[in-house]
Amino acid sequence: TRARLAETPAAEVIANHLMGFYELGAIHLSRQPPAFEDAALAIDALRAVLERVGDRLGEAGPVLNQAQSQIQMAFVQVKDQYAAAAAGEADGSAASSDADDA
Repeated sequence: TRARLAETPAAEVIANHLMGFYELGAIHLSRQPPAFEDAALAIDALRAVLERVGDRLGEAGPVLNQAQSQIQMAFVQVKDQYAAAAAGEADGSAASSDADDA
């Protein structure tokens, strides 16, 4: 309710929303195939808010900064794995085309 929300410190509410951005990014990264554009938007939103108000989030600030670093690393890893898998499939289909031609 609005009354309960009004009683909750803004830093706590914002930290909860930022964890939602983190989770949204993770969900889009775990899709098959990964939804990189949507994941990047969630991660960028997390980073943008943290850059502006992270130092005002109390104890949650360092935790959220760590979460941001983790999700950014996960994004890069998933993107690299996806690119490698796609390249492997392309190499495999090229190899089978060459084998079919022989």
